[in-house]
Amino acid sequence: MQKSLPQKEQGENANSLIFSASRSTRGRENPTRAGKIPPGPGKIPPGAGKFHPGQGTAIFFLCGPIICVKFVDHKRKHMKKVIIPAIAAAALVIAACAPKAAKAPKAKAPDVPIRTYNAPKATSAITIDGILDEADWQNAPLSEAFADIRGVDFEPKPVKQTHMKMLWDDENLYIAGIIEEDNVTASLTEHDAIIYRDNDWEVFIDPDQDCRFYFEIEMNALGTVMDLLMDRPYSQGGKFYLPWDLRGMKTAVHVDGTLNNPEDKDKGWTVEMAIPVASLCVDFQKPEDLLARDWKIGFSRVEWLKKEGPEENWVWNPTGEVNMHIPQNWGVLHFVK
Repeated sequence: MQKSLPQKEQGENANSLIFSASRSTRGRENPTRAGKIPPGPGKIPPGAGKFHPGQGTAIFFLCGPIICVKFVDHKRKHMKKVIIPAIAAAALVIAACAPKAAKAPKAKAPDVPIRTYNAPKATSAITIDGILDEADWQNAPLSEAFADIRGVDFEPKPVKQTHMKMLWDDENLYIAGIIEEDNVTASLTEHDAIIYRDNDWEVFIDPDQDCRFYFEIEMNALGTVMDLLMDRPYSQGGKFYLPWDLRGMKTAVHVDGTLNNPEDKDKGWTVEMAIPVASLCVDFQKPEDLLARDWKIGFSRVEWLKKEGPEENWVWNPTGEVNMHIPQNWGVLHFVK
């Protein structure tokens, strides 16, 4: 049976200690002990009481179990005051006097070959129903078979085939995932659930190729979607923003077989997506700006061959390690004009 599924803060006293610091802070370090003092119950309010080594003098007043700190800003010629716990203040002084710890070198991304997909422009309307029956889909080149995320020659190789196709027009990027599967299963139905706990289909998009502020979309065979925005890769301290939704995206799944029925043998499932280019624009970009250049794009399929795991990660462009968040190692999407 074939089935198509649509989308879904005291006073001060005379006892004081004056401490001047000359060590500088740079980059993203928090001036308060370079971000190493965790905020306690009475955390310092934003914009107040920050310790700026090399920019002023911090005056510590003993006030019982707490210390009142006045900071004299030599550049702006003013003083501001904040209350912090004595233990935290002592730690701040000790830390400021201590040698600056050397930063760990950034890990180098694995050196991998980069694939390119030349996406033709659609000549007619594309219906998002999970069925790739339009002439444009038929004519679009089929991608290379997906490989293990660690490398094309990594063994064992994927035991099930996965391919993708792409099209575009002035409004949308169209993506098709063609997934061979003899037992199509899915259980997650809530939007923004952790979809890779099911067998899933994943897309990673970085339109300006700067490896920052990129997009991730995951889908299962029920058509359930998780979409998020990443500010940078996790290896660089990246954070994800799950409330972000890819506005206007249309998706559909077609199951060639029966969903969640292990008694028969299925052929697989197909994902079809229409992603509005305007929804990927940042700052004052326009869709035509994005379509005028190549993008970085990654595709992944998570497959649980064993219920207890570990899961398999089969991808279009291997990243060289079990980590899809290496944008520089994704493939390239070229828009054929």
